[in-house]
Amino acid sequence: MTQWFDDEEGNLKARETLLNYYSSECRDHGSYILTVAVSVFAFLQIIDFLKKSVVYSNFIIGFILSGLVTVSLYIIFRTISWGWLASYALHVREMSVEDAAKRLNPKFERINLLIRLHYACIYEHNRDHKWTNILLIGRDKNFLNIITVYFIIFLLLGFILSIWFVPGIMIGT
Repeated sequence: MTQWFDDEEGNLKARETLLNYYSSECRDHGSYILTVAVSVFAFLQIIDFLKKSVVYSNFIIGFILSGLVTVSLYIIFRTISWGWLASYALHVREMSVEDAAKRLNPKFERINLLIRLHYACIYEHNRDHKWTNILLIGRDKNFLNIITVYFIIFLLLGFILSIWFVPGIMIGT
Protein backbone atom coordinates (compact mmCIF):
# COMPACT_ATOMS: atom_id res chain seq x y z
CA MET A 1 0.00 0.00 0.00
CA THR A 2 1.30 3.41 -0.95
CA GLN A 3 1.38 6.34 1.43
CA TRP A 4 2.20 9.93 0.65
CA PHE A 5 1.80 13.32 2.35
CA ASP A 6 3.67 12.09 5.45
CA ASP A 7 5.26 15.34 6.66
CA GLU A 8 3.57 18.37 8.24
CA GLU A 9 3.60 20.35 5.00
CA GLY A 10 2.15 17.37 3.16
CA ASN A 11 -0.53 16.98 5.83
CA LEU A 12 -1.55 20.62 5.36
CA LYS A 13 -1.53 20.17 1.58
CA ALA A 14 -3.75 17.09 1.87
CA ARG A 15 -6.20 18.96 4.11
CA GLU A 16 -6.19 21.91 1.72
CA THR A 17 -6.90 19.61 -1.22
CA LEU A 18 -9.75 17.92 0.63
CA LEU A 19 -11.15 21.25 1.80
CA ASN A 20 -11.06 22.57 -1.77
CA TYR A 21 -12.94 19.48 -2.96
CA TYR A 22 -15.63 19.78 -0.28
CA SER A 23 -15.95 23.53 -0.85
CA SER A 24 -16.31 22.94 -4.57
CA GLU A 25 -19.16 20.52 -3.88
CA CYS A 26 -20.83 23.14 -1.63
CA ARG A 27 -20.60 25.73 -4.42
CA ASP A 28 -21.98 23.27 -6.97
CA HIS A 29 -24.91 22.38 -4.75
CA GLY A 30 -25.53 26.09 -4.13
CA SER A 31 -25.93 26.55 -7.87
CA TYR A 32 -28.34 23.59 -7.89
CA ILE A 33 -30.43 25.38 -5.25
CA LEU A 34 -30.55 28.46 -7.50
CA THR A 35 -31.62 26.26 -10.42
CA VAL A 36 -34.49 24.83 -8.38
CA ALA A 37 -35.51 28.35 -7.35
CA VAL A 38 -35.66 29.38 -11.02
CA SER A 39 -37.71 26.24 -11.71
CA VAL A 40 -40.17 27.16 -8.96
CA PHE A 41 -40.65 30.64 -10.43
CA ALA A 42 -41.10 29.17 -13.91
CA PHE A 43 -43.65 26.72 -12.53
CA LEU A 44 -45.57 29.54 -10.82
CA GLN A 45 -45.89 31.20 -14.23
CA ILE A 46 -47.63 28.19 -15.80
CA ILE A 47 -50.04 27.21 -13.00
CA ASP A 48 -52.95 29.18 -14.50
CA PHE A 49 -52.28 27.69 -17.93
CA LEU A 50 -52.28 24.17 -16.47
CA LYS A 51 -55.52 24.76 -14.58
CA LYS A 52 -57.29 25.97 -17.73
CA SER A 53 -56.00 23.53 -20.33
CA VAL A 54 -55.04 20.23 -18.70
CA VAL A 55 -57.29 17.42 -17.48
CA TYR A 56 -56.60 16.46 -13.86
CA SER A 57 -54.59 19.66 -13.47
CA ASN A 58 -54.72 19.44 -9.66
CA PHE A 59 -52.81 16.15 -9.69
CA ILE A 60 -50.30 17.40 -12.23
CA ILE A 61 -49.70 20.60 -10.26
CA GLY A 62 -49.44 18.62 -7.02
CA PHE A 63 -46.91 16.18 -8.43
CA ILE A 64 -44.82 18.89 -10.10
CA LEU A 65 -44.69 20.74 -6.78
CA SER A 66 -43.89 17.47 -5.06
CA GLY A 67 -40.99 16.88 -7.43
CA LEU A 68 -39.62 20.37 -6.83
CA VAL A 69 -39.92 20.00 -3.05
CA THR A 70 -38.32 16.54 -3.09
CA VAL A 71 -35.39 17.68 -5.24
CA SER A 72 -35.00 20.76 -3.02
CA LEU A 73 -34.87 18.62 0.13
CA TYR A 74 -32.28 16.32 -1.41
CA ILE A 75 -30.08 19.21 -2.57
CA ILE A 76 -30.36 21.06 0.74
CA PHE A 77 -29.41 17.95 2.73
CA ARG A 78 -26.46 17.33 0.41
CA THR A 79 -25.28 20.94 0.67
CA ILE A 80 -25.40 20.81 4.46
CA SER A 81 -23.58 17.48 4.43
CA TRP A 82 -20.76 18.82 2.24
CA GLY A 83 -20.45 21.79 4.59
CA TRP A 84 -20.12 19.48 7.58
CA LEU A 85 -17.47 17.45 5.76
CA ALA A 86 -15.57 20.67 5.01
CA SER A 87 -15.55 21.57 8.69
CA TYR A 88 -14.33 18.07 9.63
CA ALA A 89 -11.47 18.38 7.09
CA LEU A 90 -9.95 21.12 9.23
CA HIS A 91 -9.52 19.14 12.43
CA VAL A 92 -10.15 15.41 11.99
CA ARG A 93 -7.36 12.93 12.65
CA GLU A 94 -6.61 10.74 9.66
CA MET A 95 -7.87 7.17 9.72
CA SER A 96 -5.38 4.35 10.16
CA VAL A 97 -4.24 2.45 7.10
CA GLU A 98 -5.96 -0.71 8.38
CA ASP A 99 -9.31 1.01 8.90
CA ALA A 100 -9.10 2.74 5.53
CA ALA A 101 -8.28 -0.57 3.83
CA LYS A 102 -11.61 -1.99 5.06
CA ARG A 103 -13.53 0.77 3.24
CA LEU A 104 -11.32 0.91 0.17
CA ASN A 105 -12.27 -0.27 -3.28
CA PRO A 106 -8.94 -1.87 -4.28
CA LYS A 107 -9.77 -1.57 -7.98
CA PHE A 108 -9.81 2.21 -8.01
CA GLU A 109 -8.10 3.62 -4.94
CA ARG A 110 -4.79 3.51 -3.15
CA ILE A 111 -4.33 4.18 0.51
CA ASN A 112 -2.72 7.54 1.08
CA LEU A 113 -3.16 10.34 3.57
CA LEU A 114 -5.74 12.08 1.41
CA ILE A 115 -8.04 9.03 1.24
CA ARG A 116 -7.52 8.37 4.96
CA LEU A 117 -8.54 11.94 5.77
CA HIS A 118 -11.58 11.67 3.49
CA TYR A 119 -12.74 8.44 5.12
CA ALA A 120 -12.15 9.95 8.57
CA CYS A 121 -14.33 12.93 7.66
CA ILE A 122 -17.09 10.63 6.45
CA TYR A 123 -16.79 8.49 9.59
CA GLU A 124 -17.06 11.55 11.85
CA HIS A 125 -20.00 12.88 9.86
CA ASN A 126 -21.86 9.57 10.08
CA ARG A 127 -21.15 9.32 13.80
CA ASP A 128 -22.28 12.86 14.61
CA HIS A 129 -25.22 13.07 12.20
CA LYS A 130 -26.80 9.61 12.13
CA TRP A 131 -30.23 11.00 11.20
CA THR A 132 -28.88 12.17 7.82
CA ASN A 133 -27.63 8.74 6.78
CA ILE A 134 -31.01 7.68 5.41
CA LEU A 135 -31.36 10.87 3.37
CA LEU A 136 -27.98 11.03 1.66
CA ILE A 137 -26.35 9.11 -1.12
CA GLY A 138 -22.80 7.94 -0.62
CA ARG A 139 -21.61 6.99 2.83
CA ASP A 140 -21.63 3.27 1.91
CA LYS A 141 -25.37 3.32 1.22
CA ASN A 142 -27.25 1.43 -1.44
CA PHE A 143 -28.35 3.84 -4.18
CA LEU A 144 -31.65 1.97 -4.62
CA ASN A 145 -32.51 2.45 -0.91
CA ILE A 146 -31.94 6.20 -1.14
CA ILE A 147 -34.00 6.48 -4.34
CA THR A 148 -36.80 4.52 -2.64
CA VAL A 149 -36.84 6.92 0.33
CA TYR A 150 -37.06 9.98 -1.92
CA PHE A 151 -39.65 8.32 -4.18
CA ILE A 152 -41.87 7.68 -1.14
CA ILE A 153 -41.44 11.33 -0.09
CA PHE A 154 -42.33 12.36 -3.65
CA LEU A 155 -45.49 10.24 -3.74
CA LEU A 156 -46.72 11.31 -0.31
CA LEU A 157 -46.15 14.98 -1.06
CA GLY A 158 -47.74 14.54 -4.48
CA PHE A 159 -50.96 13.16 -3.05
CA ILE A 160 -51.09 15.72 -0.24
CA LEU A 161 -50.46 18.63 -2.59
CA SER A 162 -52.94 17.27 -5.15
CA ILE A 163 -55.66 17.25 -2.53
CA TRP A 164 -54.62 20.72 -1.40
CA PHE A 165 -55.08 22.05 -4.95
CA VAL A 166 -58.67 20.76 -5.21
CA PRO A 167 -60.87 23.84 -5.82
CA GLY A 168 -62.62 25.05 -2.70
CA ILE A 169 -59.97 23.65 -0.38
CA MET A 170 -57.03 25.75 -1.52
CA ILE A 171 -56.82 29.15 0.13
CA GLY A 172 -57.75 31.93 -2.27
CA THR A 173 -59.98 29.91 -4.63
